[in-house]
Amino acid sequence: MYLNLLAAASDGRVASTVHPSFAEIIRQLSAEEAVVLGPVLQVSNHPIIEVRRLAATKDDPAQGYGVVATNIMDWHENGIQVLQTARALQIVNWQRLGLVQVQYDTHMTAEGLYAWAETHPLVTELRESLDTEDFKRVEIQQGVLTVTDFGRAFQRVVVASSTTSG
Repeated sequence: MYLNLLAAASDGRVASTVHPSFAEIIRQLSAEEAVVLGPVLQVSNHPIIEVRRLAATKDDPAQGYGVVATNIMDWHENGIQVLQTARALQIVNWQRLGLVQVQYDTHMTAEGLYAWAETHPLVTELRESLDTEDFKRVEIQQGVLTVTDFGRAFQRVVVASSTTSG
């Protein structure tokens, strides 16, 4: 990534697209995180969920909840859906760096985009332990992870250059 940044900064045709903070952003990414970040930045919006445990009971349906897990996406290893707890922290880091935004007060509307959430290992485990036949205590809050304009610029200058240069 540093080499791509240096090459872009040296190229008069694209030097104006290189933001001074890009080097600092690269420094604040782990190697594993940088690999995962590339494909995320290539798509503008991603479905993301937050898992909530309802505080209500069957006898006292007052609304309230506690967040059990947030920033969960549909990650796979060897074709199998997996819980990647470290990825939630990576998403927080990407937000802090201004590359992405995450919102849970809005969601994507295309049919089936969140179907993976029902089979997610964490959701399945929690529902088995907390839900009953007549009362559901686990709720999935749909959200959207959006790549910022700054994130798209970072992707064009730093990430896309590395995938095209070999």
